Formats: sequence, C-alpha cells, structure tokens
Amino acid sequence: LEPIEGKTPQETAAIMRESLIFLSFSDQEGFGLPPAEAMLSGCVVIGYDGRGGKEFFKPDFSYPIENGDIISYAKTVESVIRKYNQDPGYFVPFTKKASDYIKSNYSPEIEERALLQVWQKLV
Repeated sequence: LEPIEGKTPQETAAIMRESLIFLSFSDQEGFGLPPAEAMLSGCVVIGYDGRGGKEFFKPDFSYPIENGDIISYAKTVESVIRKYNQDPGYFVPFTKKASDYIKSNYSPEIEERALLQVWQKLV
C-alpha cells in the first residue's frame, strides 16, 4: 500500500504506474480526476465514483462501489487480489480498456474542442 496524498504530481504518477490497484474514496467530486488518472496509468480502479466520475467509472473496466458500501468495497478488493494472484495477466485487457477509454474521451484535443464550442456559443 502506498498513499499518494501529499505527493508531487511526478511522485503520484510514478506510484500509479507501478500499482496494480487504485482505491477511490471520492466523495462529491466535480470530475474525479484521481481515478481517471489511475485508469490512464493502467491501474485496476475500485471504489466510489464521487458522483462526478459516473461518466467514466464503468463496470466494463472498473469496479464502481455504491457510496458507503464498505462491505462490497472490501469484498471487491479481496476478489481482485485473488484473481491477480491466480493469474497476473488477468487484468491486462481490463486495464487497457480503461486506459484507452480515458485517452479517447478526455484528450487535450477533445478538451480544446469543447472549450472552443462553449466560447463560440457564448460569443
């Protein structure tokens, strides 16, 4: 276990790249950047979507847990660890799908287009 709170962005990125699992305890986040960054880094993401992360916290490539359901949370973490111990390659397609989703839906180019569209509508 490696906490990332208080780490620099570079330290956080390095920890995520080396980690199998990211535990999200997000609560009422606007977007939920840490779980999205963890998906991009190749982590299996388990936890709360923080409401703002609902758009990308999909069961196809993450393990969303209902906010406050700590029993399901713990059982899911245990299950993921068990699956990994049985087959270390089990999650490779799963994490690739998550990373690809984040890359294709939240790239700087997509953000730029969205901002331009908003400003064009305002002007």
